[in-house]
Amino acid sequence: MKRAIVLCSMGLLLARAALPATIRVPSEHQYIYLAIDAAQNGDTILIAPGTYYEPDGIGIFRKAVHVISEGGPDVTRIQGVPIAVNEGCYAFDIRSTPGLCTVEGFTMSNHVSGSLGSNSFTINVDSASVRIANNRFVSNKYSYVIRIWSSPSVEIEHNLFFDNTASVIYIYKATDAAIRSNTFSNPGHVQIYARTINGLLTISNNVIVDGSHGISASCPVENIACTCNDVWNNDIDYDGTLGDQTGTNGNISADPLFCGIPHSGNFFLQGPSPCAGTNVPVPCGGIGMGAYGPACSVGVEKSSWGGLKRIYR
Repeated sequence: MKRAIVLCSMGLLLARAALPATIRVPSEHQYIYLAIDAAQNGDTILIAPGTYYEPDGIGIFRKAVHVISEGGPDVTRIQGVPIAVNEGCYAFDIRSTPGLCTVEGFTMSNHVSGSLGSNSFTINVDSASVRIANNRFVSNKYSYVIRIWSSPSVEIEHNLFFDNTASVIYIYKATDAAIRSNTFSNPGHVQIYARTINGLLTISNNVIVDGSHGISASCPVENIACTCNDVWNNDIDYDGTLGDQTGTNGNISADPLFCGIPHSGNFFLQGPSPCAGTNVPVPCGGIGMGAYGPACSVGVEKSSWGGLKRIYR
């Protein structure tokens, strides 16, 4: 009987140990990377509001964890701090995960590439499944903001990419990926580049404006489903194998009518915007385009570039 009780107790302890845990930063661990070191597969690292400086970057290697801010990108920032001119700095490096990882609810800014080309990304995903959602990527200076490399499943949704001096999303050898409901405004740079897709890349319900290239692809067109995007005012809206998608499958090319003045940082939509859910083409089923919905009626608010830019710092 005693042996049975002992075995039962051990089983309960093992079962309890296997349950996903919530690890808090900074109350339990001062730095995000320390919380990840302590985490097990399935754990959530919950980040309190604040600005976090992680000079060595945040590595997630061979773990499936969820890094989520408690208060969202308005109040939770991961700020780049280069430790040497030739090294640069990054936010997340996610590799070889056994399951889904999540990065959600942050403003990530000031991550820069090293002079020798090292750390040339804000988020790197290599052989991992990941969901990157509800973030703001602002004023990063890199080869890429998000680099996807040989990864089985990727979801990038409801993010703002603004004023980055870098190509924004680069995808190479992804199996299945979705880029949906994001807003891109990065003058002078490629916003989405699909190099090689082994399965299907879905690009849907995005607003992609003011870049050098909106969507560029070198993979076969049958590997891309491009629907309900507003690709407008880029030097080249569509480039490569994909061809111009304007006027097909709900894709448009029109001024999205942001609430803010051009390049101000306010990407909420005016009520009459062609990207608002009530105004999108019929194939889009009333689902709006971009990371943000309507927040003003008609007209643009007046504000300085510097003032609005500080919102995202």
